[in-house]
Amino acid sequence: MSSSDSLAYHLLQYASHHDNAVNIGIYLICIPLITEPLLHTPTTSTLQGRLFQTFLPNAAVLTMAAYCLYYIKLDKVAGLITAPLFMGLAKLATEFNTTRADATKVVTLVQIVAWIAQLIGHGVYEKRAPKLQDNLMQALVLTPYLMVYEVLLAAGYRPKLKAELAKLVETDIREFRAKTKKQ
Repeated sequence: MSSSDSLAYHLLQYASHHDNAVNIGIYLICIPLITEPLLHTPTTSTLQGRLFQTFLPNAAVLTMAAYCLYYIKLDKVAGLITAPLFMGLAKLATEFNTTRADATKVVTLVQIVAWIAQLIGHGVYEKRAPKLQDNLMQALVLTPYLMVYEVLLAAGYRPKLKAELAKLVETDIREFRAKTKKQ
């Protein structure tokens, strides 16, 4: 399982860095708080009417559309299931950005708090560096999808993959802990 284009590879990388229950809880709360604000960009135009401005293509919508196409490439069924959620995030970001004068301040504060919580989750509870240090693409593009994918696995989606991943994650964590004890 070494291909960086493989969904199983990405799930293994994610899951082996999210084994502690407290860190998982922080992750489930903070990743949506990190992802949604990343979509905040200037979206208004004098040519757009109020009714249509949250539906016209803008940076948030185009970004999420690209993410969703990649997610569908990784797993067609899960990608199609999650696409409305992620496109809804783009709509929410656009709506928030166009209706709140303080959107930039709020988004900045949310980003700071969520990133600090993530670092605490990994450093204090997981005792393992976040994958952000190894793979920026996975951190920014795949993390939201992998979070939702984990929820789908917990709900019974692809049980064989879930069982295979559980064994691989256990091995990865055991090897990591053995390696860190030697240092």
